[in-house]
Amino acid sequence: MYVPVYPEDSGDDIRKGRAGDIDILCLGTLPSPGAVLIAAGGAESRGDEAMYISSLEAALSGFDIITEADEAGAISILSGAEDGGGRLFLSSSHGIRDYILRYPGRVRRLLLTGGGLFSCSAHGECRQGAWAAAAALASSAFIFPGSIEAYRTLVSMLDSGKEAAIPRSSLSSRMARSLVLEGCPACDSLSSALALPAAIVYPDGRGRYAFRSKRYSALLFR
Repeated sequence: MYVPVYPEDSGDDIRKGRAGDIDILCLGTLPSPGAVLIAAGGAESRGDEAMYISSLEAALSGFDIITEADEAGAISILSGAEDGGGRLFLSSSHGIRDYILRYPGRVRRLLLTGGGLFSCSAHGECRQGAWAAAAALASSAFIFPGSIEAYRTLVSMLDSGKEAAIPRSSLSSRMARSLVLEGCPACDSLSSALALPAAIVYPDGRGRYAFRSKRYSALLFR
């Protein structure tokens, strides 16, 4: 089915919704309960492999995936969701119409996963709101804390009793180390943060999944 993705022909396809106590605008659907927030704060490429593996593990496990984007969003997370057949929902720090206009190709890919796009505004930047809305819709999180907004989101989710972890590869940053000292787990990927993971992705030169120059396979428990 054709889904309009440009501001001039979107019409009623952009709807109003709620993320906790935050008013949002959304295109497509919103995530189901139990969704996991997988995101990288800042422009940290060191977390790309962990983000791809975690997104793929989440998709293969049947979780809806939420991510936050200050620009187009991490291609590692989108690729993992697509490869695992999962649904990806992007919370944009740009207004929803601004994101649609800037990144129509990304919007199409989001909608093709069965996911959607949401934002706190129609136009203009709202970075803290994007993180807050994403956290409100998520039940757990795996976040690379490369920005103060990502750090605050992790602290907020931990304080509210939600499960949250950071990639072990982020420990070179002071913010990540302070989170671990406060009790936040540091794991290789999402499956390492779960008590009973449904999928574990591992490097395999002949694996069916590929990201950049590496290939991976998955061990499924269902």
